Amino acid sequence: MTKIVIGAKPFNEQKILVNIISKILEKESFETEIKVSEPVLEANYNSLKNNDIDFYIEYSGTIYNALFNLPTMDRWDNEIVIKKVSSRLNEDDLFLLTDLDYESGFVITSKNKIEDIDNISKLSKKSNKYKFSCPKPYITRKDGLPALHKTYELEFKEIIPYQPDEMYNALLNDEVDFITGFTTDSRVIEHNLFLLEDDKKALPPYEAIIIARKDIDEKVKNILENMKGKINNETIRKLNYMFDFEKKNTDEIAEYYIKNMVD
Repeated sequence: MTKIVIGAKPFNEQKILVNIISKILEKESFETEIKVSEPVLEANYNSLKNNDIDFYIEYSGTIYNALFNLPTMDRWDNEIVIKKVSSRLNEDDLFLLTDLDYESGFVITSKNKIEDIDNISKLSKKSNKYKFSCPKPYITRKDGLPALHKTYELEFKEIIPYQPDEMYNALLNDEVDFITGFTTDSRVIEHNLFLLEDDKKALPPYEAIIIARKDIDEKVKNILENMKGKINNETIRKLNYMFDFEKKNTDEIAEYYIKNMVD
């Protein structure tokens, strides 16, 4: 049997995904082992380079910015990000095996659609009327408010730093009008939140991608490539919702996914 070691970042979405992938590989008679790395950005990448794991799920903007520190774009283009990441991976004898067709990125969120504001350009024209909340680091991180200010010239009436749970509570209690969130957050479903389009691509893309060693087993490679197109933003939000609000464990979620969403 082929032994496959999967790297995972230590948060729920990744635990859900690696368990799904593990179950799919098990169905194909592979012996699989899930390895959950310490919460350090470089942990999985270094493990991959050291042959301690066979592959892991990364996010395009994370590896582009945090790991490789590649040049910032005025208008982000995920195809260019992927191309540059792939080129840099090749230097370490690694490769981008596939993308998963969903993006776990930052997004401006409101409780309901406000006026006609469905994108950040429209918000920018009226932003001085509204209160905004985000975690304190987002105010200064380069892929946060500074990027939005540079592109859209947002000028909120007030910016209130909150921890994530406090931020969502403030939005639901009408204490603020807009917050920053994540496209795959299960609270989008729970509270039927409205997501604004980043129409000028000011924020980096965070598309889920699988990074692997070049000597990965060919059958494993083919199975992982077949995952493309089978997890989109709506799917991952649903799976996160099952974990966060329906209190399903990762085995139950994997069974649901394989039964309902895999051809």
